[in-house]
Order: sequence, then structure tokens, then C-alpha cells
Amino acid sequence: YFALVVILIIGWTVRMVYLMENSSGPDFYAPILDPQLNDYWARALVTGDWTPPLHAADPQICTTPYGRPPAYPWLLAGIYAISKGNYFAPRIVQMFVGLLNILLVFSLGCRLFSAGSGVVAAALYAVYWAAVYFEGELNSPVWEVFLALCLILLLLRWRERGRLLLLFPAGIILGLYALMRPNILLPGVFLCGWILYAGYNRLGNVNRVLLHCGTFAFACMLTITPALVRNVVVANEFVLISYFGGINAYIGNNEKADGVSPMVPDLYEISGMDRWNCFTYPAVVKGLGKHLGKQEFGYTDASRYFYGRAIDFWKNRPQKALCLTLRKAWFFWGPHEISDSKVIHYEHTFQPILHWLPGFSLMFALSLLGAFLLFLCKKTETIANNGVSLVVIYIAAYFLSVLPFFISGRYRFPVTPFLILFAGY
Repeated sequence: YFALVVILIIGWTVRMVYLMENSSGPDFYAPILDPQLNDYWARALVTGDWTPPLHAADPQICTTPYGRPPAYPWLLAGIYAISKGNYFAPRIVQMFVGLLNILLVFSLGCRLFSAGSGVVAAALYAVYWAAVYFEGELNSPVWEVFLALCLILLLLRWRERGRLLLLFPAGIILGLYALMRPNILLPGVFLCGWILYAGYNRLGNVNRVLLHCGTFAFACMLTITPALVRNVVVANEFVLISYFGGINAYIGNNEKADGVSPMVPDLYEISGMDRWNCFTYPAVVKGLGKHLGKQEFGYTDASRYFYGRAIDFWKNRPQKALCLTLRKAWFFWGPHEISDSKVIHYEHTFQPILHWLPGFSLMFALSLLGAFLLFLCKKTETIANNGVSLVVIYIAAYFLSVLPFFISGRYRFPVTPFLILFAGY
């Protein structure tokens, strides 16, 4: 525990140094793109003033279904309400959450492998530069990691004790995660499969196992339901959480897609817009409706249209679509930190503290070595029964949930703490 205290002190020191460096950046008080929308949305919830930022279009949050998932803006609004809108407050809170994530990585490493593995994994995560960087952004990755680690720990505790009540908070956590990143619902399906398998081995009764799995799924859907009801009431459209899935799928699956750039190649032809972002999407939907000659054209219609275009690409050019998918897989697992809202490479290069911290390449290489040694030294049955299989399922399912869209460092980040567990081993 002395080693863990030292790790936490080092982690906090690194984060405070980065906060001071980051506070001098031009976007610290004037965030751009997705962080700008989160900031605008949160402040509007607190003040009631929905006037869009200077030179930005009105995203029409109050009158349309949710475009981006709502959980992070809600959370940010709570922090702003308490801190009276201070820009340091959410970063400091997120750095404390980063320290909690270090403790959760330690706990999970101890549970899966040994105390030594937990300490090493916690140390690696404490100085992983992407963790430090994302904790300083007005975005949700640090909270996604926190929820994912809590979810896996709860499921492992349920497997050990077999108590039904443990699955209800686990399902709530999955629902909260979905309200930040809806793609987590696909890993949620795989987790249900793991619950069925592990539950049958633990309980030996099909009806009880189905009850346990149903409780997990029910708690998740119960947590998501308010967003669905709000979308139906406000906009009269059935949008489960948010409507950006369709256009993101088309961005990741078209003739000119490169797998990483959030560009719609024929946007002007189909909507009359030169470019799009989270502020201008309502105008894209309106323009697309005119292009298709439909007076009644909503956000679900637009999402369905873009999903259809992505599916047509796979039908008409399956070989190219497969090559593009392999390219996205390479960018997900490769050494690059793909930009999102800002050029992350420049942030890493020119922020002194980040520049000297280890990155994904080292973490992934160590995790591959750790996984190889684990499978070399332990029997398959032992691995399947000690919870490692759950972590592997989460990593693989999360990767599959991102692959149909496009890749960025922010979308890859939630799997890195689980890779670091194998690095610690």
C-alpha cells in the first residue's frame, strides 16, 4: 500500500503540472467542436440562456432529439452549478476521477492476477499520457473509463457471490455509460452472454440465471428510458439516446472514407452545406430533406438515410469496404493517436509533461507480452474461471462497437486500462 500511495502522489503531481501547462492554451477558456458543445450545453442548463456561441449555429438542443449523448453535459452542468462556471473545476474533478481510476486498475489487477500486477498496472496508468490528457478535456473519456472499471469489478463480485442485487447497480452503470457513449450497448449484449455462461456455472439453474441476466438488462434499459421518453416528448421522434449514429456510420463507410476523418464526401450535394459539426447538423437535416423532396423529414429519417448509404457501400463495394475496415482496425490498435476536435499529436509534442510520458505503443506492447505469458503459463480453464475472460470479452466487444464508424484516440481510450492490466501482469 505504500507503493500505491507513492503512485497516487506521482499521478496527482503529473496531473497538476499538466493542468498548469494546459491552462495557458487558447482553448482552455474557449473550447472548440465537441468540447465547445458540451460547455455550451452545460452552461445553458445552468443559466437557462440557450443563445449559441459567437459564430456558431444554433444546435436546437431544446427542440430536437439528443444529437450527442446527454450524460456528460448533465454532469458538467452540475459541476458548473457548484463552481459558478469555473473552467478549472471540471478539470480538477476529472483529475480526481483519474486518481480513482488508478485505484480501480490496482483493485482489478489484484483481483485478476496478484498484488504486484496491480501495483505495476496502477503505476503504468498513472503516467500514461493519454489518461492525463483526456482528464484535462471537457469530454467524457475519463468518466467512461471509471464506469467501465466499476462495471467489470461489480460483475466479477457477482460471479464470486452470486447475489442478484449486485446486477442491478451493474446494469445502471451500463445505462449511464450508454448515456455517454451509446456504442457500449453492443458490449452490453456480450456481457449478458457472459452473465448467462458464468451464472449457469455458478447457480446451475436456468430460471435463476435468466432472472439475473434479465435484472442486468432491465436496470440498463431503465436508466436509458428517460432519454428516450424526452426525445419522444420534445421532438415526437423515437431516438433511443442520440441521433449521430447514422452520419457517423456513413463517415466510416463510403467511397472516400479514410477511417479517421469525420468528413461527409458529398455533403454539399445532398444538403447544401459545405461542412458539418455538432452545431450545424440541424441545417444538414433540413437540407437533406429538401434534397430528397420530403417536407416531413426528421432526425430519425436522416439517420436512417445515412445508415442506408453505409450499408449500400458494403453491398456495392464489399472488397473496398473490407479493406477500409482493416485500415480502421490498424488505426485502433496502431501507434497513432488519432485527432478529435484538436490535433492530439501536437498536444503531446508541445506540452512538456506529456511529451515525456509513455504512450499507447508501450502499453500495447507490454499487454501483448503479458497476455502471451499468461496463456503460456496458465491453463485455459483457469483463465476462463478467474475473470480474465470477462476483460477479454469487454476489450473485443468494445473494439467491434467502434469499428463500424471511424477511429479517434478518444474512442480507443476506454480499452487502455484493461490492456494495462495485462501489461501489469
